[in-house]
Amino acid sequence: MSTDIEPKTLDKDFRPPESRFTTYQGLKSAYDQAIEQHNRNDARFTSIRGIYDRLPPTDPKFLEQQGLGDMPNFNLGEFTSKVDSYVSTWVDHNTGGYKFATVRLKRKKENPPELSDYYDEKVTEFFNEAITEWDDDSEVTSAAPYIMESCIRDVQMGLFGIGVAYHRDDIDWRFCAIPTRKILVPRGTKITLANCPVLFIKTESTVTEIYNKVKAANSDSGWNKDAVYRMLYDRTSETTNGSKEQFSEWQNRVRNNDDFLSVNFSPVEMVDCYVQEFNTNRKKDGISHFIIPRSGNPMEILFKKDRRYKCYRDFLNPFSDNSGPEGDWHGVKGFGDQIYDNCDFQNRFFNDIAACSIISNMPMFTVNNEADRDQ
Repeated sequence: MSTDIEPKTLDKDFRPPESRFTTYQGLKSAYDQAIEQHNRNDARFTSIRGIYDRLPPTDPKFLEQQGLGDMPNFNLGEFTSKVDSYVSTWVDHNTGGYKFATVRLKRKKENPPELSDYYDEKVTEFFNEAITEWDDDSEVTSAAPYIMESCIRDVQMGLFGIGVAYHRDDIDWRFCAIPTRKILVPRGTKITLANCPVLFIKTESTVTEIYNKVKAANSDSGWNKDAVYRMLYDRTSETTNGSKEQFSEWQNRVRNNDDFLSVNFSPVEMVDCYVQEFNTNRKKDGISHFIIPRSGNPMEILFKKDRRYKCYRDFLNPFSDNSGPEGDWHGVKGFGDQIYDNCDFQNRFFNDIAACSIISNMPMFTVNNEADRDQ
């Protein structure tokens, strides 16, 4: 028997539940367990990202504490250069040429081949034109947003082995690239996500962005509007003098897109939870979508859409340049992971040699008698 915290499973009569999670406490507990498992790999993720960002191999504060703050602590950039060169192959493949994509429609027997080819050509033309109109808020046609998202995805794949294209909308075909480390899946999950029981994605939104989205949502959209408003109010209702605003005053400021909110407050951190449901007598199997706050109040489900997707690939498409030894998500090692140890060693070895060279050329203090030696 499952509690409100544990995911629901078959009952004593072997009947599946309508929903595996029904409470905030259950989702938050599952997310916390995923974070605990993820933290085991997080140090490696941080090291790989740090060397790619050209951070020094040794913490400067540690060297200062040892009295070695002036010693060499260089990142030679070899790791970054190698990864960028490797990723450029994927970037050129995805963004090069006179068109970005070729679309082929499903063939119908009643249509002659030349007509089907004509339809393919036209849809391909329209789709490539749509890519140049990626940004709805701009009147300028440009493929820059598509190229940027593709590059982010490919760099993630080059560093960690998996790059992800993520769709936040049921209809919109435009994807956004999210860091691989923000996706949490259980151990043993395949790269294809075919056997994934639950998946978590750490997301951030600005106050005005989430407020406008929820305010415009229909009553059957799945949003718990009261809970969302309380969450935003708790995080952003404190004014510059430290006092709390009335809820009505806060609403007016958000509606007016007040600069105080959009500039001086960090994004609201949430967790998108995707759960594989059972196939019951009344409902088919599918992926339910929940959103909860990452921390703090309100301790409620902010969004719930039962069986929103048929499968994970409807909204999340992982790209991988290798399968790993068994095709598992956590078994994939990216190019960056494979060359990290050697590049990190070369950085540290260079700094040690440089430090030894500096020290060996320093004038040493010599003494003539035992009294001077004691001094």
